[in-house]
Amino acid sequence: MKEIQGLEYWHNKHNKFCVIRLHYTADPKKRTKQWLKQAKAGLPDDAWEQEYEINFQQQKGRKVFNEYNETIHRRKLKPNPNLLFLRGWDFGYHRPACVITQIDTNDIWLILQEFLGCDEPLEIFAKRVLENSPAGKYKDFCDPAGAQSSDKSVRTSIEILNAFGIYPIYKKSTAAERVRIIRSKLLIRSDKQPGLLLDTSCKILNEGFLGGYHYPENPTPNQEDTPEKDGFYDHLFDALGYIAYNTFKYVNPERRKKVFVSKRSSFNPFTGT
Repeated sequence: MKEIQGLEYWHNKHNKFCVIRLHYTADPKKRTKQWLKQAKAGLPDDAWEQEYEINFQQQKGRKVFNEYNETIHRRKLKPNPNLLFLRGWDFGYHRPACVITQIDTNDIWLILQEFLGCDEPLEIFAKRVLENSPAGKYKDFCDPAGAQSSDKSVRTSIEILNAFGIYPIYKKSTAAERVRIIRSKLLIRSDKQPGLLLDTSCKILNEGFLGGYHYPENPTPNQEDTPEKDGFYDHLFDALGYIAYNTFKYVNPERRKKVFVSKRSSFNPFTGT
């Protein structure tokens, strides 16, 4: 099928159904600011998300990423085998998670693939990720808790990854710090391009950006800046956050009006050094 903006078509591998997802942007007349303003007039945000953005997530608290716009940030992306891949891991038997990203030659952070396990030992999950990852050079990042022993395995999570030739970098950080960096990458730069793009195959991350990943409905003072640990979306966003925290420096939105090239840590994403 010819690729059309706003139209997605895929086969569900589990039940063999064909699925078509039709967004209003499939109609060129509905891609204007004027149409958008008229269509949103008088509609609550949650009603707009459900009726127009095809977002049926039961959002119990405010969403984390108001900066995300599916029309702007979600595109069909192509991995570049000549550039370094940045891969993030979040551990846990029930929902191990992994995301694969790159920084392209225009300094845009590309989120290329997502993997979310279900009651899957890390050994099996890691093998599945590696079998379905693009060929190339990788730099890995993970949850510092992966260095801790557990009663579910003789080896730590990081030791299990080491057995696959994966040696992740990790630093202690908070969810709020990681969210702040991802949020800054979503902003539109002075060259009119977003600093982050999400591949159309990443359906769970897309749902999370739209509101599935949210803050607690009734947070305590200590929880106001910490997203809900829902056991589903949070794992992929934690994995994404480990890459962000170890790769990018936070850029104040006011400063981004003058500078759109983000400052990164000392390694070169094009050479991996």
